[in-house]
Amino acid sequence: MNRFAESRVAAAALAAAWAAAAGPLAYVAVQRAAIQRGVTGAADFEEARRACAGDAGNAECAARLAVAAERYGVDPLEFWDRAVDLNRYDAALLIQSALAHEAAGELDKAERLLVEAAERSRTWLPRWSLANFHFRRGRPGEVAKWARLALERGHGDRAPLFGLCRAAGMSYAEILDRVVGARDIAGIEAYMRLVRAEASGEAAGELARAAEMLLEAQGGGAISRSGGDELALASETLVRFDDHVRAWIIWQRLIERGALGDVKGRDGGALLDVGFTGRAMAAPGFGWAMAGEEGTEILAGSPPGMAKIEMSGGQPESFAVLSQRVRLDGGGRWALRFETAASGDRPADGHFLWVLAREEAGLEDGAAGRAWQVEPDWTEACAAWEAEGGFWRLSLVYRRPLGSARWSGELRIRDLTLRREGARR
Repeated sequence: MNRFAESRVAAAALAAAWAAAAGPLAYVAVQRAAIQRGVTGAADFEEARRACAGDAGNAECAARLAVAAERYGVDPLEFWDRAVDLNRYDAALLIQSALAHEAAGELDKAERLLVEAAERSRTWLPRWSLANFHFRRGRPGEVAKWARLALERGHGDRAPLFGLCRAAGMSYAEILDRVVGARDIAGIEAYMRLVRAEASGEAAGELARAAEMLLEAQGGGAISRSGGDELALASETLVRFDDHVRAWIIWQRLIERGALGDVKGRDGGALLDVGFTGRAMAAPGFGWAMAGEEGTEILAGSPPGMAKIEMSGGQPESFAVLSQRVRLDGGGRWALRFETAASGDRPADGHFLWVLAREEAGLEDGAAGRAWQVEPDWTEACAAWEAEGGFWRLSLVYRRPLGSARWSGELRIRDLTLRREGARR
């Protein structure tokens, strides 16, 4: 006897000894596992059938035999029916049997089995399986019904479910109205991710409506961190759709509910969070956007009320260091007042300026405020523009002047306000 055969004999003896010591139930479990391995590893269907005969009353063994029938080209339906008859409480077994009957063209029986599975187990899988079944049958109304029920028990990534609804021909509005529950916070957040990812013109209105639903579902108290981030991302997306008004409304609701921290303190007029202490969100929205360029580090709110901008000399030649979308509530002359101090390898004069531009315009197209005299000690400065009411972007821009090396050092800025000074000229 070779070593391999000896090891098999030893293993079998050990299993038998363990089963004898553990009692009759353990012996049955060992025997059943051996039979199921025999069915699964059979060289042909007849061998699998003979192996299964040793445990013919077990539903799992019958299901393995049905799988073997499919593998070897034998009609599996009677074996799936046998497995289901042995255990009608196993939803997964009912679903497998339903798929086999659907493949064979027995659609009514397949549907009955899936409905029975959904009745036996009110979980995600049977409901998801029914939504898919009705999608294959071209029944969008039933897809919506079962997708909504599946979403009630959903967890993890819900994108495939919404993708199925879209493939069934449902609009964003239909998905929101017929599938997403008004109180299902996780479902609403998943829907908002879908709309943001597909980013079409149709989506703007539904994204704003979903944001309102999410705010309502969160109740009147504090908004969760995940909910706040989804709302911030929705606001950012609406800006890209050129829907600044609804984006601004969402941001105001976040402020009202305290999701952004204290961004109205130190009254900055049209500016928010002039103390640089607002909570960082998944998208800047109408808060400060900070540069992430190489050679630049921005320390916002450290200490509170101030932003420190450190540059190594390896930064780009021109970029927006800080920027914020602002809503100007009327036309006229708007003045930005602030204080700065700097320390560096050379005077910072001419390297920094403020730019006020429309969202869609580049920095070169904006109305540049004059560059100011930057001193080592705190100094007041001002930049002013004639601007119409509406939405703009205010940016602190670094530009390397012609004939000058890149500046390195630290610029500190505080006490910003943006206010309208007089009538429009």
